[in-house]
Amino acid sequence: MKIDVSLSLGFTDKGGKPESGINVSLSIPAGEMTPANPVKFIAVQTDPEGKETKNGGKILEVAVGDKSHIYVAVAPPKYLLEKANIEKTVRALDVKVQEGKYNSEKGEFDEVNAPG
Repeated sequence: MKIDVSLSLGFTDKGGKPESGINVSLSIPAGEMTPANPVKFIAVQTDPEGKETKNGGKILEVAVGDKSHIYVAVAPPKYLLEKANIEKTVRALDVKVQEGKYNSEKGEFDEVNAPG
């Protein structure tokens, strides 16, 4: 059985008006977890309408296929940098750790599909 979980979080101003948010998703594949069938966890910053922000983008992405296929990417939410008034100090911070070659656009580890 494949399991997909989605959660939307919102940030509001003092008057309750939506300002930004984060969409979180967890995907647990059917069958055995493998590099071709990884577990995926993603958190994406959204605008007030719930759409992914162009400059905020993915703030957390984790994919695990097995002990040799692990990918973790972290970036601070732009909204929180602005609220903390440090967006001019911390302009960009991305941290990526991986074992194996993960293609985040395809959502899979590249060498799984490499010609043998």
